[in-house]
Amino acid sequence: MLRVMIVDEKPGRAALLRDALQSTGYEVIARVTVNEDLQARIAESQPDVIVIDVDSPDRDTLEHMCCVGHTAQRP
Repeated sequence: MLRVMIVDEKPGRAALLRDALQSTGYEVIARVTVNEDLQARIAESQPDVIVIDVDSPDRDTLEHMCCVGHTAQRP
């Protein structure tokens, strides 16, 4: 089972996505907002997949994801 982290500012939308993912067999391990330390939360929870809100990704979120892409192990 893949472990999924959701990065989204809107709790309602994140809940809908979480429910849809869980109903198809994915394990949603965390919902993170852009105000949190994304790299620390990724290191802590070790997700296999990270789903990011594309409506409003700020520059910091994209930069964090770039850094994670270079340093994190991939499944």
